Amino acid sequence: MCPQRALPLGRVVPVPQRYDPDQLCALPRTERGTGFDLWRAWEISWLAPDGRPQRSCGAFLIPADSARLLESKSVKLYLNSLNQHRVASRAALATRLRDDLSAAVGAPVRVALAGLGTTRAPWAALFPPGRCLDREAGDFSSVRTPQPRWLATATRYPVRREALYSWLFRSLCPVTGQPDWALICLRYAGSALDRAGLLTYLLSYRRHRAFHEGCVARICSDIASHCYPEQLEVAALFQRRGGIDINPVRWLPGTAPGGLRRHLLTGL
Repeated sequence: MCPQRALPLGRVVPVPQRYDPDQLCALPRTERGTGFDLWRAWEISWLAPDGRPQRSCGAFLIPADSARLLESKSVKLYLNSLNQHRVASRAALATRLRDDLSAAVGAPVRVALAGLGTTRAPWAALFPPGRCLDREAGDFSSVRTPQPRWLATATRYPVRREALYSWLFRSLCPVTGQPDWALICLRYAGSALDRAGLLTYLLSYRRHRAFHEGCVARICSDIASHCYPEQLEVAALFQRRGGIDINPVRWLPGTAPGGLRRHLLTGL
């Protein structure tokens, strides 16, 4: 595994021409919680024993309390290092991926591989459950940085269980400053959240520089600290870059498994 000082993000690096697990780079995980990070890789390719090219999609499930989190560009380079590598079978490749990724993050990683024609798979697109927040009223002119002060419960609504989502979430890569877009979904039980305030809070990440995992961990923590839900589950499905999308999911301890987790983990 490459040291942190050799992170490839933001640098021009050659595409590896042979299998090289040392391409994987990891960073210390500064925010741990209850949940997981689901990585979905769409461009996995290798060679069969006879040299015939193979291709698959893959899902990697990383526990949210792992010692380290993966750096995404290094994962792309690592997967590219397999392009000319001969592997006995798809199952053998899954085992190799599991071992290499687990060593990189310092925790057991679950790996699933499937052909591109599979319909029920962990990389199936999420049809968001619940109510869309994107038309809620609000004053967004002062939104600059994430401020939990916008989070509140709405006394005009009764205590409820509901699912909410927004297509408008954006944050910035902490290294390159490039935008990262996501569909963000949450499911909770407790005092009804003020929807306009919640949307304002989510949109306040628009200029915020942080990794995907840190954004979702903070959102879950802020809602829990300011709105006191009985149950809470937050998921962000970030749009893919370079054939990989990263989907962190966090929840409060004691939260019953809901539609977000069940849908994302289908087939894994």
